[in-house]
Amino acid sequence: MFYAALDVSLRSVAICIIDQDGKVRLERSVPSDVPDLVRCLCEFGEPIHQVGLEAGTLTQHLTYGLKEAGFNVVCMEARQVNAALSAMRNKTDKHDARGIAQILRSGWYSRVHVKSVESHYIRALLSSRKVMQRKCIDLENEIRGLLKVFGVKLPMRLSRGSFDVAVRDTINEDCNHFNVSEVTRNEDEHRESCNPTSINLTIAYNYWMMVAWCSRRSGHSYEAKRLPRSFPDPESTGTVIPQPLAHSKLR
Repeated sequence: MFYAALDVSLRSVAICIIDQDGKVRLERSVPSDVPDLVRCLCEFGEPIHQVGLEAGTLTQHLTYGLKEAGFNVVCMEARQVNAALSAMRNKTDKHDARGIAQILRSGWYSRVHVKSVESHYIRALLSSRKVMQRKCIDLENEIRGLLKVFGVKLPMRLSRGSFDVAVRDTINEDCNHFNVSEVTRNEDEHRESCNPTSINLTIAYNYWMMVAWCSRRSGHSYEAKRLPRSFPDPESTGTVIPQPLAHSKLR
């Protein structure tokens, strides 16, 4: 009866295979990819009773990949494993894999449930949606704060989809009703004849809107319908967006 232990890191995995007496039969380091792990375990040549690893970021990916290859995978509670390995003198990936193998052989561990792939998809979707909502709210608050410096005061409450219209109307009103579209289309030609403060506000706001628009367009099409509509698409509102600078990362 053989036991295989995996000490998983982001780029590599230390593998240690021991027999039922605790004798090390194989030690190797492979990339942290399922095909490489399966190839190494199959090349051992003997049936492996259990494959153990501690819970971590790659647990779900490696666990289901090894299960599809026909291995009996055990995911162990990370705190218990860490407490047992802390008594070891040499803390290396190789020695940690040995310690995990001995814990697996002895059975002194708590098994951790690995969620299904579908649940991780839903979790990733909800987490992405939450991040997008937070970024849109932060961007709206940032725009409000920066415009206050120039005396531009936005209404406290704005309905969904009316933020862009309210900001542009307020900028135009406070900047002597100057033509936003003409300046953004031909900035060099009107730079000397127009109010420089209003030009800077309009160009800066267009860049902010471009960031919000790119963030919302980069999301999943299914989820984009559920994102906050505080920042409408510039294309649908006729907003003129200047091209990013050469050194800008916004593409």
